[in-house]
Amino acid sequence: MAMRVQYIGLGLEYLRLGNKNALGLKASYEEIFALFPAQIAADYLTTFQDSQFRISPKIGLSMFGFVTIYYGWNFNLVTSSSIQTRNQFLSLRINILQN
Repeated sequence: MAMRVQYIGLGLEYLRLGNKNALGLKASYEEIFALFPAQIAADYLTTFQDSQFRISPKIGLSMFGFVTIYYGWNFNLVTSSSIQTRNQFLSLRINILQN
């Protein structure tokens, strides 16, 4: 038995990059098939002196949507920006509210 779920998300984010504080807006699309999620996100980050736009695809493993671990890649599209995030990352998401 397998289930397929789709999500569209909008949100705010905060990053501490070295000695810089960056605020951002995020839009994402996620699809989960059985226990395997995939997500693509677009972020706009700013320190109010500089800005960055990045694309972040992720793949992961989920425990029925409650706990998900992702492996992803950041593609920084503004190479002249002082805001440069790591190319690869791991992230953990825990949902405390479920339907």
